[in-house]
Amino acid sequence: MLGQSIRRFTTSVVRRSHYEEGPGKNIPFSVENKWRLLAMMTLFFGSGFAAPFFITRRSIEKLLEWENNRLYHKLCLHWRLSKRKCETNNMMEYVILIEFLPKTPIFRPD
Repeated sequence: MLGQSIRRFTTSVVRRSHYEEGPGKNIPFSVENKWRLLAMMTLFFGSGFAAPFFITRRSIEKLLEWENNRLYHKLCLHWRLSKRKCETNNMMEYVILIEFLPKTPIFRPD
């Protein structure tokens, strides 16, 4: 009973569908222009590949900023990462820059 109803449903769906046949006709995007297809695939797969790296970088930046505000500002220090060119070759490196924050005077009321 169930098998017959499933078979009837699938055959009726196949009969009602009036799509063109042939390669590239049954997909939701066009494959006629190969350069547009290349750009779309690069954008699609590139964004999926790069997203975890950007998310990880943002979460690390938030964590470091929280640590900087929570701990180092109490010691009147502020540090940040800066890109600088290496002295020996043309590569870039990250350098920690430590800045001293001026103490804010706290006056006691009389």
